[in-house]
Amino acid sequence: MAMSSLIGRQPEQRQLAAALERAAAKTSSTIVIEGEPGIGKTRLREDIRDRALAQGWVVLDCRCAEFDGDRPFVPVIAALEELGDRLGDEVPTEITDGLALFRATASITPDETAHHNRAESQGDRIVRLIVEGLHEVARTRSLLVLFDDAHWIDEASARVLWDMVRRRPMTALLTVATFRPSTRENVLALRRALDSHGASNIHLGSLSPTDTLELASEVLGGPVGPEAALLLRDAGGNPLFITELLKGVSEVERGEADPQLGRVPPSLVSLVSRRFLAFPESTRDLLFDAALLGLTVDVKILALAHNVDITLLLARLEPAFEQRILVTRDGVLGFQHAVVQAIVADSRPDASRRLRHRDLAERLSAVKVPASMVAEHHWKSSPFHHVDAHLWMQRAADEVRPLSLEAALTWLERALACLPDGHPRLDIQMEIAKHLVLVGRLSEAEAICSMSGDTNTVDDEVRRRLTLIALTTMAGRTRQDEAMAHVDWLIAHYDPRDPQQVEMLGWKALLLVYRGDLDEAERVARRGLEMEVWANPTFMVSRPHEALGVVALLRGDLERALEHTARATETYEHHENVFTTIMTPHFSRSMALISSRPLPEVIAVIEQGYQSCDRAGHALARLHLDPIMAIAHFAGGDVDVARTLTDRVLGRADDWRTGGISLPTITGLAAYLALLRGDADTARHLAATAFDELLSGGAQAGSADFAVFCLAKVAEADGDVDRARELLVGVWELFAKNASLFTIAPDLVRLTAVSDPVFAADVVDRAEQRAERSGAAMDRANALACRGHLRRDPVLLEQAAQAWEELQWTMGATLIRDSIVHHYPDRVSSVELSEIIRVVLAAWELMELPRPVELIRARHPRIAKSTRSTRPSHGAGSLSQAERTVARLVAEGLTNKEIAQRLFVSHRTVDTHVSHALAKLSLSSRVQLAGLVTKELV
Repeated sequence: MAMSSLIGRQPEQRQLAAALERAAAKTSSTIVIEGEPGIGKTRLREDIRDRALAQGWVVLDCRCAEFDGDRPFVPVIAALEELGDRLGDEVPTEITDGLALFRATASITPDETAHHNRAESQGDRIVRLIVEGLHEVARTRSLLVLFDDAHWIDEASARVLWDMVRRRPMTALLTVATFRPSTRENVLALRRALDSHGASNIHLGSLSPTDTLELASEVLGGPVGPEAALLLRDAGGNPLFITELLKGVSEVERGEADPQLGRVPPSLVSLVSRRFLAFPESTRDLLFDAALLGLTVDVKILALAHNVDITLLLARLEPAFEQRILVTRDGVLGFQHAVVQAIVADSRPDASRRLRHRDLAERLSAVKVPASMVAEHHWKSSPFHHVDAHLWMQRAADEVRPLSLEAALTWLERALACLPDGHPRLDIQMEIAKHLVLVGRLSEAEAICSMSGDTNTVDDEVRRRLTLIALTTMAGRTRQDEAMAHVDWLIAHYDPRDPQQVEMLGWKALLLVYRGDLDEAERVARRGLEMEVWANPTFMVSRPHEALGVVALLRGDLERALEHTARATETYEHHENVFTTIMTPHFSRSMALISSRPLPEVIAVIEQGYQSCDRAGHALARLHLDPIMAIAHFAGGDVDVARTLTDRVLGRADDWRTGGISLPTITGLAAYLALLRGDADTARHLAATAFDELLSGGAQAGSADFAVFCLAKVAEADGDVDRARELLVGVWELFAKNASLFTIAPDLVRLTAVSDPVFAADVVDRAEQRAERSGAAMDRANALACRGHLRRDPVLLEQAAQAWEELQWTMGATLIRDSIVHHYPDRVSSVELSEIIRVVLAAWELMELPRPVELIRARHPRIAKSTRSTRPSHGAGSLSQAERTVARLVAEGLTNKEIAQRLFVSHRTVDTHVSHALAKLSLSSRVQLAGLVTKELV
C-alpha cells in the first residue's frame, strides 16, 4: 500500500509551509514540533524537508538518537558530512574547518587529553565554526535546519541548535526541531531557551474520530469493519498505532524510557511480539541485540558482537525486513519505529536484558569501537555492573572530553555511581569537582567537596585536596572571608617545608589584594618566595609573583609589576594544576601593560593568555581575560569587537551567576555600549544588573573602578548627576584613592570640582602623584585630564587626549574632546570649537555610535551643521572602523582566518572587510594594503 497522507495534520502543514515562505523572504524563524511517539512528528518533518528540497533549499538533517546522547556532535557532524557531499566546493570554509577540527580533536588519545585538557575551548570553537558556516550558507541560499528527536540531543549539538536560533541573522533560515515530552533537565532548559527566543510551537495531539476513520479507510483501502473499529478504539487517535494495528509497522523514531513512550496499546505490543516470536531463534537473538544497540543498526558492530560474517548476518535478518520490523530509510538501516524497537528490547525480562547489556559491553570491549559505546552498555547493565565498568566510564570521559566537558562530566558521575563497594571514591570525586569548576558550575563543585568531607574517612592529605578545591571555588565566587579561612587552615596543616605552602601564601596574598590591604599582601607574598622548602617549588611561585605584580600595579610601580607578572606568566605556562588557573597572571600582566604600552601589544599578551587557557581547557580562566580584552578593544574604538566579547560572556552569565561569580565589569561595559548605541532601556537594565553584582561582592581593588565608570556614564546620561557622583565617590573612597588605575578620576573631578573643590583637588593630587611614580602614558593622560577638569582648561584636556592617542586609545581621546564640547564650549573660541566638534563627530561616526553624534548635533546645531560631512566613498577616509582594524591586522601579517579568530568574527566577515578596503583604496592585493598601512596612510 502507498504511504498514507498526513490526514488531520493540514493546519500544521500549512503553518510549516508558511514559515518556509517567510524564511525564503529573509525572515528566519524557529518551529518546535512536540508530541508523543507515533503522533506524526517525523512525518511532518519529512513533509517540510521534501517541500524545501523541491524548492531548491539546502537541508541540514540532524537525527538524534538515544545512544548518541553522550557522544558530542554526532548528529550534527553526520548531517554536515552529508551536506558537504551535496554542496561540494560551495561548502563554506567555516564548516570545512569545523569538521577538520572535530576529527583532529576526536582523535586525541586519552593520555594526550589528560595532559592538555583542551576540552572546552575546542568544543566552543567547533560550535562557533559550524554556526558561522551555516549562517554563511543561509546568506546565499535558503537553508532548512532539522533536528529530529531532539529529546535525545547531546549537549554539544544542543549548543549548535541554540546558537543557530540565538544568533538568528536576517537570512533565509528555518530551524525545525521535534521533541517528545521529556523530563531531562538539559532538554527542558533547551526548550525554555527556544521559547524565550520566539520559537513557534506545534503540539500534535490525537486525531479526531473523523480523521481516524479517514486514515483507517485509506490504510484498509475500504470501509472500516467492526473488528477494525475495535482496534481503532484501542489506538486512541495515534496515527502510528492506527496504521500499525491495521496493516503492520511503520516509521522510525526512538522511545525514551517506558513511562515516556506514551500509551502503547496491548494489541500493538501483541502484534509486534507475535511477529517477533515467529522468527527463527538466530534472527530473534540478532534483533534483540540490535534493539539494545540503538534505533539504527550498525551491521558491522552487530556482526562483530556476534562474531559472524555480515552477509550471513543480513541473511538471518531477512525475515525482519519481510515483516517490516527493520527498514532502510535514506540509506540507514534501523527499526521501523521507536515503539517497535522498545517492544523488541522488552521481549525478554528486565534482568535478562540488563545482563545482555553487560555481555555486549564485554564483547564490544574486545573490538575497536568508541569507549563511550562500551561504557553505555556497562551503564545500562545496572545493577549487574561488571567490576571494570567504572574504568570504561572513565575512559569514555577521556574520549569525549576534548569535545564536551559536560559529556565527560556525565561519564565521571556514572563512574562514581557504579564504583564497587570499598573502592576509593575520592579520585573520581575530585575529577568531577574539577570539571564542575572548569565549566563554571561552582556551587555544585563546592557541594561535592562538602559531601566528600563529611564522610570522615579521609586522611589529612585528602582533606587538604578537598579544601583546596573549595578554596578555588570560593575565591572565584568572591566569598573572600571563607576563602581566607580555608587558606589559613591549609597553611596551618601543611608541613612548614612543604612546597605547597608557597602556593597557599600566594593565594592569601591575592585575597588580601582584593580586600585592598596591599601592605599585608606584599608581606605575605614575599614570605612565600623566601621560604626554604624540600624541593624546588618552580610552579608554586607563580601565585606569589602574581600577587606582587598586582600590588605593584595598583601602587603605580609598573616596572616592578611587569617584572613580577612576567615571572608569574612564565611559571604558569608549565603549571598543569588547572585549579590554580582560576585567576591567571596573564590578566595582571595585561593590566600592567595597558597603562604604558600601545593597545596592539596589550591585545597580543591577552591572546597569549587565551592560548594558555585553551591548553588547560579552562572556561573559568578565560572569563577573567574577556573583560580586559573587551576593554582593550573598546579603548581602541573597535566597538563591534568589544560588543561581541560582552555578548559572549553575558550569553553564559546565568551559568556564571549560578556559581556566584560577579561580572560587574563586563556588564557595566555592555551597559555603556548600549547607551552609546542609543539603546537607553537596555543600558538602564544592564547598569542595574552591574550595580547589583557590585553589591554582591564584585567591588574589589583594581576591578571596580571601570565598572563604576560605565555605570556613572549611564546615570549621567539619564540626567541623574547626583547618582553618577555618588557612584564615583563611593568606589573612590572604598578602593581607588589608595589603589587603582584611576579610570574614574577625570569624571570624578569634573563632577565634584564645583560642589566639593577640596575633594576634587585631592583626587587631582593623587592622580598626579601616581603619574609621577609610574611614568606611564595612561596615568599621565589621567592626571592631565583631572587637572584640566579642575581648572576647566581645554588646553590641558587636549594634552590629555593626545596622551591617550599615544597609546592608540581612540575612545579615551574622543571622550576627553567630547567633554570639552559639552562642558566647556565657552572656554574655547568658535573656530577652535568648530574644529573640536569636527574631530569628535568624525571619531564617533567612524565608530558608528549614533547617540553621541545626535547629542552634539542637538546641542550645537549651527556648528555641527557647518562641520557636517558624510564619509567619502573612496580613499582612506571612507574606511569604517572595522575595515581599519582589519587593515592593521593584515599589515601585521595575519591571515584572514587568524584575523577572524583575533576579532571573534567569522572568516567571511573578514573577507568582506578586506575586499571592501581594497576597493575603497583602489588596491589589488593584501600586500599593497599592508604597505599602505605601514606608511600610516590608513
